[in-house]
Amino acid sequence: MAVNKTDAYEKKKYNDFGLGEKATSGHYRVINKDGTFNIKKNNVPLLEKINFFHALVSMSWSKFLLLVLATYFCVNLLFASIYILIGIENLTGI
Repeated sequence: MAVNKTDAYEKKKYNDFGLGEKATSGHYRVINKDGTFNIKKNNVPLLEKINFFHALVSMSWSKFLLLVLATYFCVNLLFASIYILIGIENLTGI
């Protein structure tokens, strides 16, 4: 049986993931020239908007290292203040 050209087009038409084969879809670009998506989600709950992993992955290396060092310093400061509040004399025998 010969394959009709319209059948091949229909198979290819439904193999689309929603972005199309080109970067333009209709009257606007779906993907910007820098590779970011030109899509905005509406009515998304607040907890779903906050994505800590995505924020860490998408930030620059300098900001990431600054965040790691600041977190290390804050945790170290927290334990040092607990150590000072308890006092050295109360920590004997632990």
